[in-house]
Amino acid sequence: MGDKLEGFVADHRPEFDRHFDREKRLWQKIDNELDNGKPNFNWIWKVAAVLFLASTVWLTVDRLKSDDEKITIVDDRLEEFQKAESFYTQLIMEKRSQISTYSNEKLILEFEGDLKHLDGLYDELRATFDQTGNDDQ
Repeated sequence: MGDKLEGFVADHRPEFDRHFDREKRLWQKIDNELDNGKPNFNWIWKVAAVLFLASTVWLTVDRLKSDDEKITIVDDRLEEFQKAESFYTQLIMEKRSQISTYSNEKLILEFEGDLKHLDGLYDELRATFDQTGNDDQ
């Protein structure tokens, strides 16, 4: 019986395939119609991608802008520090020349000792400024 059935199927194969193709096309048509009934959420992904891109660009520009502002602040502070340094250096030179006119050696030695002490403090202050130039203190 199996041989007769196999022979019949083999002899009538094109007819079976023709019916199968029609059925396959019918199922594809039904599937397409069902897909059209589903809500399409692809637009949500597009909106999310655009929002992500826009926020990334905004954050990058904001960060670059704040870095430029920090550089400007540091440059302003450095300029202010240099002005103060030159002012006080000039003032010390004037005082030194005034004291050198005195004939009291003890006073001159005392002044030089104080000046060396102040120079040491200034070196510490300068090192602190170099390390923390961006700090308000």
